[in-house]
Amino acid sequence: MDLGAALGGAPIQGPPPGQAARPCHHTHNEVVDQTAFNEFSSKVPATMQAFGGKFLVRGGKVTALEGDAPKRVIVTAFDNVDNAQNWRNSQG
Repeated sequence: MDLGAALGGAPIQGPPPGQAARPCHHTHNEVVDQTAFNEFSSKVPATMQAFGGKFLVRGGKVTALEGDAPKRVIVTAFDNVDNAQNWRNSQG
């Protein structure tokens, strides 16, 4: 499914007819210690697996259409809000 959400005031397109939107967790961050970040980020996919999480966006160049762009953007999709919240609150 193509998720048409965007940052910075851009239009948001809903899911195709007959498909429900998937809850997404958006993270904006700035890496200040690349070594620590590499160690941490390599462990994240395993923590999401039990909750059905999947990366839709993970880093890359960010261009703001309005205001200042975040340094780094991560968007993770889940099958339902409960899974997203349980992953966010997990100790993983």
